Amino acid sequence: NLTDGVLGFDCEWVNEGPVSLVQLATNNGTAAVFRIGKMGHVPLQLQELLSNNAIIKVGVGAYDDGRKILSSYNCVVLGTL
Repeated sequence: NLTDGVLGFDCEWVNEGPVSLVQLATNNGTAAVFRIGKMGHVPLQLQELLSNNAIIKVGVGAYDDGRKILSSYNCVVLGTL
């Protein structure tokens, strides 16, 4: 349940490779880790969440992480701070 419209957001990758891991967290302690490198794509529901501009994604380098997902998987990330 995302009541405040804010998610912690972080991505990991190795060297110049594609994003391999997406981490999301809410302020109530719920966290999710997506191993998209193993999947080879960003699941549709995760794409919908990441592209929702009404949900703010915060984290160190969140904007750059969003750009990296775009270049890796053509998945748009909106609402980064």
